[in-house]
Formats: sequence, C-alpha cells, structure tokens
Amino acid sequence: HLFNFLEQASQLFECHIYTLGSRDYAHALLPLLDPTGLIFESRVISAGDYDCKVIRNLDGKSFYRKDLARIFPYSSDHCIIIDDTVEVWYRFASKAPPLLCIRRYEYYWGHKLQPSSRVLPEDDDDELLVKLANLRDIHALFFQ
Repeated sequence: HLFNFLEQASQLFECHIYTLGSRDYAHALLPLLDPTGLIFESRVISAGDYDCKVIRNLDGKSFYRKDLARIFPYSSDHCIIIDDTVEVWYRFASKAPPLLCIRRYEYYWGHKLQPSSRVLPEDDDDELLVKLANLRDIHALFFQ
C-alpha cells in the first residue's frame, strides 16, 4: 500500500521527507520511496541539513526535535504531519491536527541485529489506507 499511499497523497498535498537520520540515509531511502522522483522531488530534509536541538521531556528522556519552520518559515497552518514519533514535534504534540501518528515500521524484528526479510511494508498492513482516508477527509474539509 505504500506506493499507492504516496501517489494518492501527493495528488492532494506537497510531500516532503523530514528525517532525523543522516543526509546519506535520506538520499538512500528516496529512490526506494519515490523511484520516479515525482512525489518528493528534492524536498528532503535530514539531520545534517540543520542544527538539531535536543529536548528533554517530563520523563527525563532526551530526543531531537523537528520544526516545520525549517520548511515553512512564515506559517505551518496549512501543514499535516505524518510521523511515528510524536515527541519530535513538541510544538504540535498538544494539537490533534496537524499530526497524524502512524505505527513505526520495524525493519528489524526481535533482535536488532537481524533484519527481517522485508524492506518495505507488506500489502496486508492497512494502516496507510486508513491514513489516506484521513488525509482525503482533511483535504475535503479544508477546501469546502
């Protein structure tokens, strides 16, 4: 469902990859997610592109944060975030929109040193179909 999701979402929204991974990681992932280059084009932001700031939450855990001002410096009111880590969007964690939390994709099953046989999510995982329906509803409400 991944490619269907990305294709359909890109018809409704301008899509960006925003990762706290390295630039090399982001650009290695890009051809897997967008082999035609039409979905993300050059809209890729990685940890190496800016100064990552470490935030501590109330539990004392440290994590890096993402900030939409890096992509949209004037206003992020028109944005929707899809991410598997709510904490990195600390400014938006208290609002339901614009953050759609998605289940983390696990490349490694069980022991972290043994990769699974799959590289991309399986077709029987319907979470992306649910998120696509959410995006369509949000898009319809915005343009009513």
